[in-house]
Amino acid sequence: MRNRILPRLNEQQITPLSIGVYGGSVATSFLRDLVAGVDSLDIMCIGDSNIGFGSYGYAHGFNRVLNYSYGIPWYATPLLAGSCSDGPTNASGTDLQPGILLRWCGNAQAGSTGTVRTLVEASVSSSPVYTYAQNLKTALGFDTTNYSTASTRRLPIFQRNFGWYGAYVDDAVTYTSAANNNLIQMNNTHPMNYGSGTGGTALAYRTVIGTFNGGSGQFKLRAANNSTLANLATSSSYISTNTGSDGYANASQISALQLNFISPSTTPTTLICSWDGMNSGNSVTGPFACLYHSIIRQSGKGFASNTFLYGSGRSPTTIADSIEYCDKLVDAFIKELRDRQIAAGGSGRVLVFVNMGINSSTNDNGAAYIAAANRIISRISSRWTLTGGSAANLAFVFTATHPTTAGGSESTWAANRVGIAAGINAWATSNAQSNVTVVDIAQNYTAIRLSTETLYDSAGEAHLEDAVSQVNGYDAVAGDIMAALLSCRV
Repeated sequence: MRNRILPRLNEQQITPLSIGVYGGSVATSFLRDLVAGVDSLDIMCIGDSNIGFGSYGYAHGFNRVLNYSYGIPWYATPLLAGSCSDGPTNASGTDLQPGILLRWCGNAQAGSTGTVRTLVEASVSSSPVYTYAQNLKTALGFDTTNYSTASTRRLPIFQRNFGWYGAYVDDAVTYTSAANNNLIQMNNTHPMNYGSGTGGTALAYRTVIGTFNGGSGQFKLRAANNSTLANLATSSSYISTNTGSDGYANASQISALQLNFISPSTTPTTLICSWDGMNSGNSVTGPFACLYHSIIRQSGKGFASNTFLYGSGRSPTTIADSIEYCDKLVDAFIKELRDRQIAAGGSGRVLVFVNMGINSSTNDNGAAYIAAANRIISRISSRWTLTGGSAANLAFVFTATHPTTAGGSESTWAANRVGIAAGINAWATSNAQSNVTVVDIAQNYTAIRLSTETLYDSAGEAHLEDAVSQVNGYDAVAGDIMAALLSCRV
């Protein structure tokens, strides 16, 4: 067999760790420990529309590849928004992990009593003025510029292109739920629910809340049978939102923000979890805000694939901008990923996966991409350390958008990608940070291969095929990324 010719940049040989893999090997170590069942891993997905295209993308591709192909169990659901922007104003079901749905309220959704709003819209309202919401926005530091415009909003954006808005109940308002919103639904087909086949799995519902300097806010967490609302667990006492300071808290700071329960036994049944009491007589009193929530296994190794930024149409520069605009929403997200994983028995490892490049590209040998990547690394690394994380438990994997054909709908990217990818590969190789890795998708999945195997989206080559079938492009490329990383020399 002929030796493979290594790519060169400026006549300097770039030696990959494996075919198409450049830079540090920490991500490989994380994945090997995950596959071996030695430790757990959260994947935090950031990028343009290929992160969640067609409510699928790489975030869902990693879910299916690691669970279905490698047999790695989920230890948790994705970390999900307390409330979102787009979609119906009363309820929406979104498949974010096979068998997991999220339901949320639109702004000013009335319950049996009171109203739940979104934190974003309450914080920008001038009539009426929601002082506690404004104070919380200031403390968290997130930017609401263009918040109602999906293509330019500066807030986190999850799969299906719905934006993070947070849930909010105003000061002194009593909100009684109708038990059909503000919740995570786990179907009876989800392995965290049915367990060995008869249910009875030890689970926990976790929330990340806004905290306030004042007020008499209080609430209870609840887990219940979806069809009958039979109680699985309810907080033993009300949880206060007045901690003496505006900010956020998770179960590491307020232990009651993790509610332990057992999934329905004998016959696995769809279950729901919520912070709003779910029509049980346990109303929410404001001020209250839910930033994020999720369901975890109480004990056990595994993984979860989580979307933080699905920025449709975003360039590398504007993706980095959004990460910086989110401020403490990044802190709360990465801290909760780490803390919930530790609570379930893992070390608190997070792999940040970033895919970008195709939007607004120029043939600059990767300069714009590299500048954005350095900003993303700097921002997340600093917030990781600030929130108590060990640098040894954080890794980054960057990919440039998949290759496209010279005569296809994305011919400009086809021409520019060659130089951009070469520059990115060289940057990763020379980067002194062992926790930064680049995977060059094109070195295994060429444009010819993607086209021949019909792995492009039927509407154009900017996206991959998202059908749940054997020609799913995101499953194919996500699988190749995992295989390439696992085959590296360490």
